Amino acid sequence: MFQQPRDKRLRVQSARTSLGCLTCKSRHVKCDKAQPKCQRCTRRDTPCQYTVPRPSRVAAKFVIYEVPRPLPVNPDLITPEKRSLHYFRCRAAFRMTAPFRSKLWIDYILQIAENQPFVMSALVALSITHESYSQDPVLRDRYRSDAIRHYNKAMREICNFEQTEQSVYAVLVSSIVFYSLESLRGCFYRALQHAQSGVKIVSQHLQLLLSKPSMPSQLAESLHRDFLALQNQTMELGSPGRSRAFDTIRGFDPVLPISFDSLEDAMYYVEVIYNEIFCTIEYCETLAQYDSIAADAVATSIGPRYASLCGKLEQWNAAFSSVPERYDPQQRQAVLMLSIYQLQLQVVMENIFTGECFERFDPDIARLLDLIELFLQNEMQSTSDDQHAFSLSLGIIPLLFMLAHRCNYIPTRDKCLEMLRLNRRREGAWDSATALQVAQRIIAVRARFSTTETHGEAKVDNIAFVSETTIQIDFTVPVSMAPTGGWLISDGMVKQGGHVEIVELNPIQFLD
Repeated sequence: MFQQPRDKRLRVQSARTSLGCLTCKSRHVKCDKAQPKCQRCTRRDTPCQYTVPRPSRVAAKFVIYEVPRPLPVNPDLITPEKRSLHYFRCRAAFRMTAPFRSKLWIDYILQIAENQPFVMSALVALSITHESYSQDPVLRDRYRSDAIRHYNKAMREICNFEQTEQSVYAVLVSSIVFYSLESLRGCFYRALQHAQSGVKIVSQHLQLLLSKPSMPSQLAESLHRDFLALQNQTMELGSPGRSRAFDTIRGFDPVLPISFDSLEDAMYYVEVIYNEIFCTIEYCETLAQYDSIAADAVATSIGPRYASLCGKLEQWNAAFSSVPERYDPQQRQAVLMLSIYQLQLQVVMENIFTGECFERFDPDIARLLDLIELFLQNEMQSTSDDQHAFSLSLGIIPLLFMLAHRCNYIPTRDKCLEMLRLNRRREGAWDSATALQVAQRIIAVRARFSTTETHGEAKVDNIAFVSETTIQIDFTVPVSMAPTGGWLISDGMVKQGGHVEIVELNPIQFLD
């Protein structure tokens, strides 16, 4: 007789308890359940927290987040800081590593933050900064001031840490966090300084790991992977002679497996091959500085390096073809990204000595741009808010930038420039708006130095941030093309056989 009303009353109570935020419940008002902050709390500028759902015997219809571990229990944290960690765990960590997943960001970083105050402060600052770009302009300034306060606190705390093996890991983690935070803010000069500091520490620490007979810990292996990706991502944006932690000349040569256990493994070995290509190109450029590359150098050094790269790429293709084809939407984007780099590495290996693909229509490059366009379309369809895409993966912006400023085939070059212009994406220190501006300047300089009387052209030697708003581009030009003075001097500093171009960047913000 009383069973049916009682069941109904229990169902209503359960729904209110599991979905509404704590603030709305305490005020006994209806909550719209928006994540990460409901509209009532947003308008009232009050903290908005949700309870962690209790396990239920009834099968859930939707899984929003897969939480690997509970939030740190730290009595020193106030409610806004705990809320920032909740946002990082549920949204920021996944977005910043998309379309791949990093064990460092999802599994280990909160554990390290529990034991190291400066990592905790840096993580709170990063989470606030990441969230601020999805807020109304009125709230954004307050978010940024909170982020800067925690950032400065982390910098003070890191100066007083005790040096142990675990604290070295914490410093490395904080350098990646600082790099991400400064890249989000658009402070790329500082971001690259943090990246280079971390790479120097890894360079020393890696030698210790390689000298030990035992395998590195899971945390060390995760740091190893993330810093290889960071090194590759920033290699084209620094001054010559920057330290390299992973160098094939110094013995860094991981063995490719027969098959990949995950898409993240497949991407790691893309980074390994990409790094070796960087090393090979730099080695050839070093030889060319002293004299033309001799035949014996090609036979004894360059040839074997090239053959090794071709073998590794074939082995990677075979291992990638065995990855099972069962993916969720995010993993499909990861597969598409891997396909982009698979084709890009093939183009590089086929044209590494001639560069013929830049002089004419190349079907592989056309296919490459089609894949990038598809990747961007999928990303726009899967994103419901107006926040810029920010990722720490190697990404597509460096690839579009390289094709834009190197291609002499005008339709390909213009398509790359248009894709940079239209997409709103930032990959670490690679921002689409900045890449577009620098690519256009490089194209203008190459056109300025081109003549029909010579067979050479201006070549980019180095691109480096020299301040937050200034980029320096070093060119090598044939001596016969080097200007003798006059109207070119006002546009740049000219020397025999070389040209230095200074680019003043436009102000960059995520949301304009």
